[in-house]
Amino acid sequence: ITTTSILSQQLQNWSPLSTLVAAGLPSALYALQGILTYTAYQNLDSVTFNGLTQLKVLSTALCCYLVLGKRQSEMQLLSLGMLMASTVVFQGSWKDWLRSIRSKLEHNENKKHVGGTAITESNGNNRRLLMGVLPCLTATLLSGLAGAFSQRSLQTQVGMMHRNAYFYTVEISFL
Repeated sequence: ITTTSILSQQLQNWSPLSTLVAAGLPSALYALQGILTYTAYQNLDSVTFNGLTQLKVLSTALCCYLVLGKRQSEMQLLSLGMLMASTVVFQGSWKDWLRSIRSKLEHNENKKHVGGTAITESNGNNRRLLMGVLPCLTATLLSGLAGAFSQRSLQTQVGMMHRNAYFYTVEISFL
């Protein structure tokens, strides 16, 4: 079977509505994910950003379970756990996190409260949480959700068309 014959077969049953049904939600989720990732990247240090984005694998496994009903085996769950632990260990973020907490505790013990200093630090932490951590975690979850919906679209027939992965990639890119 040639590429031309596959394309003509896919176009035979194609309609704009079937594209919207199959690829519309994943496209919107990926677009929102991109915006949130950019926002998080601007408001987080690189170690925290990279550590949080590593949760995409776990998020995808969870969303595939919720959307597709696909359960992971015990070995897969163990592998996911080891993958998450390795990202923390290899990035060294847990050491930075402990060092940061220690320095903040020491700083707070030695600091004399003057004016609004404590309030300013609190506002900085709130901004980091609202504009960095939360958008990054939301983007990670949206990535898993969009991947699960894409997988569902590829595995099921939408309208009169059973989607080819290459054709679906083109559809999702144009939406």
